[in-house]
Amino acid sequence: MMLEKFQAGCPWFDLYTKFPPNVEWCEEKLCSWIVTPNNTFTNLAYMLIGFFIWRQMKDAKSAILRFFGPIVVMVGVTSFVFHMSLNFFTQ
Repeated sequence: MMLEKFQAGCPWFDLYTKFPPNVEWCEEKLCSWIVTPNNTFTNLAYMLIGFFIWRQMKDAKSAILRFFGPIVVMVGVTSFVFHMSLNFFTQ
């Protein structure tokens, strides 16, 4: 199965060319709504672990422990969106 390379006409190509991210990852960019699928889907682990921490620490006395789970989830979500679209605005 041959996947199309990231080029003009791809969903995020215009944003990528006008506002490129300041970091280039080694994964090959695909012409898809998810430009770098491996980098994107590894963020699901952050989200799952974050929800687990959130559930385990919801009754903790320390505010830091109560908010750590939601923060980990947000890191996963925002990193997912960045690797999905690969442009400066979502970086």
